Amino acid sequence: MKKNTSSSDLGRHLPAGFLGLCLLSSLANSQTKPSVGTSPQSDKAIVQKMLETADQVQKEVGDLRGKPFKHGVKKAVRTEKELRAFLKKEIFEEELGHGKLERNQWMLQTVGLLPRDMDLGKTILDVLLNQIGGFYDPKQNSFFMMEKTARMGDFMNRIMIAHELTHALDDQYYGLDPIMKKASKTEDGGFAIGSVVEGSATALMTRWTMKNISSAGREGLMAQMKAEQERSKAFFAAPPYFWTLAAKYVMGMRFLVGGGTMMEFNKKLISMPRGVAERVEQALKNPPKSSEQILHPEKYWDPSKRDLPITIQNEKKVKESILETLGGGSLLGEETLGEILCAILARPQNKKLNPMLMNSARFWTNKASEGWGGDRLFMLKDKAGKKGIVWITLWDSRKDAEEFAEAYKKYHSKAQTFGMADEGRMVILCFGSAKGLEEAILERIAKTAHFVKGNEPVEIF
Repeated sequence: MKKNTSSSDLGRHLPAGFLGLCLLSSLANSQTKPSVGTSPQSDKAIVQKMLETADQVQKEVGDLRGKPFKHGVKKAVRTEKELRAFLKKEIFEEELGHGKLERNQWMLQTVGLLPRDMDLGKTILDVLLNQIGGFYDPKQNSFFMMEKTARMGDFMNRIMIAHELTHALDDQYYGLDPIMKKASKTEDGGFAIGSVVEGSATALMTRWTMKNISSAGREGLMAQMKAEQERSKAFFAAPPYFWTLAAKYVMGMRFLVGGGTMMEFNKKLISMPRGVAERVEQALKNPPKSSEQILHPEKYWDPSKRDLPITIQNEKKVKESILETLGGGSLLGEETLGEILCAILARPQNKKLNPMLMNSARFWTNKASEGWGGDRLFMLKDKAGKKGIVWITLWDSRKDAEEFAEAYKKYHSKAQTFGMADEGRMVILCFGSAKGLEEAILERIAKTAHFVKGNEPVEIF
């Protein structure tokens, strides 16, 4: 777990608990002394064994990446009680405090990404407590292992340790925290950079596993990972919005390898002498800008196909114009949801998906969202104090815009109350106090907004 909680905020606090699923789906289809801390509540023998194991795996991680650790990594073992306290402080006080948690919950429920009766904070905590086997905290240059993971067995523990120590190694060379903070200002940006960070660790973890597993041990490992799959059923019972946490691991690794089917990218990974080391360096120095680039790696790696999101160059003026249409008010917050969340909104909300297929991009996207070009969502409050949302979505073609509009209406007209207007490659959705003003808002945007890709002007209408 690399310590971002919208999904983007959950990116700087990501669990290392999807590893069983990641490995199960992959293996089933593949050919200076650091200072140490301990918890007084942990069994000393278990703690010592886990710390010694982490020291052993650390050198193996550096060797596989072709980069030695610059200095030691502090390591400690924590109990679930200590983890709960850490998450409450780091996520709910520091990252989601001052009303951000409540605002995020309202936004996600309003657009249809969360059920109306779901408590976002409780679900975040439940998901993370269920999934975290260990985490790396760059603030403390520390790797924490969970006491409960001792039950996973030595080999699975070593796999988890290899994953987390890759975060520590990347942090020593590139400084992960400032990179992630800069890129994680939106849901979509957080997903993109989180996929690089988790993809890096998942790729090295997979190489470590393939190097160290014996044919005799393979059967036992598969059994252990299937047990982890059972444990993950609670995670996949949560709304698909939370599933994007797992997408960062599997789609992140696929992105760094360069795409392809699961069989293809596993073969590529095995054939790379240093794994994805060079691509990690490139992607951290010049991060991908969207989930679209993660799901379609050629839109990042291939210069002839590189596809940046469409943005609003004069966004401040556009926001002022929208507020004028509402008769005044204030901006509460802003977001970009991206292709991966548009895909969730553009399919049946009760559709059952097979987690064993999550190594495929088709698991995470669909025809109605693949034409995503960009989006901006503004949370507003009018003069009377009534809240509203204006969500501007931009598409690669008129047909793409129509496909998303039709899918959203089909799957959300009963559960959500919204107004919709579209013209050219734009679809606008308005909720709450903005509903009913969608045509007027679209007209103002058409007259006011300057759309760009990078620095190049883009015609939308």
